[in-house]
Amino acid sequence: MGDNPNPQAGAEEAIAAVLRAERDAQEAVARCAAEAAALVAAARSRSEEIRARAERRIGSLRGKIAAGVERRIAALPAASASGSPGEDPAQDERLRRAAAALVEELTGASR
Repeated sequence: MGDNPNPQAGAEEAIAAVLRAERDAQEAVARCAAEAAALVAAARSRSEEIRARAERRIGSLRGKIAAGVERRIAALPAASASGSPGEDPAQDERLRRAAAALVEELTGASR
């Protein structure tokens, strides 16, 4: 018949080898999935760090821009179209509030 006196034993060995290979493949897939999950977590963490740093920088720039605009507004000539400052305190206050609102809108300071 053949060289193997017990064909049953040869089949059992072959099945065992296939099962070992399948187990090894499943373990490799599980390791790869765990590594991929770790990479995704690290990437998410890094992206959050980048987002937070960008928000801090944007906030700092908004503050600097707002301060610059305020300085420029303060340096504008004191006379208004309706007369000298102080002649109409209500008008002066409306202008001050309008300028502050414009600064906030342009710089996004309220965000």
